[in-house]
Formats: sequence, C-alpha cells, structure tokens
Amino acid sequence: MRQYPSDTRDPASILQQRLWALSGVSPETDLAHLDVALKISSAGPVVVKRSHSALSGKTR
Repeated sequence: MRQYPSDTRDPASILQQRLWALSGVSPETDLAHLDVALKISSAGPVVVKRSHSALSGKTR
C-alpha cells in the first residue's frame, strides 16, 4: 500500500489504512470511501465493525 507523509504522525491515517485493508477498499481506486473512513476513524471501534459489514456489502 502506498504510504503518505502524514501516516507516520497521524493515528487516524493508520486507522483508515486498516479499514481499507479490511474492506478491500483502496484510497487510490475508491475515493468515495475516504469520507466514510474519516468519519469511522473518529467514531470508535464499534462503528468500524458495523461499517465494515456495510462496506463489504453484507447485511444483518
């Protein structure tokens, strides 16, 4: 995965990368999920888990 300068000092960027890795979304190919990742990274792990299912196309 491509590394960005801010990744080394911004914990939110690391969370976004983990989310992209989990959901199979790449920031280079799907910028629409960038805003989703930003919101998720500030909301907490419970929301990340829920949104991961949504991003994967799974419904509960």
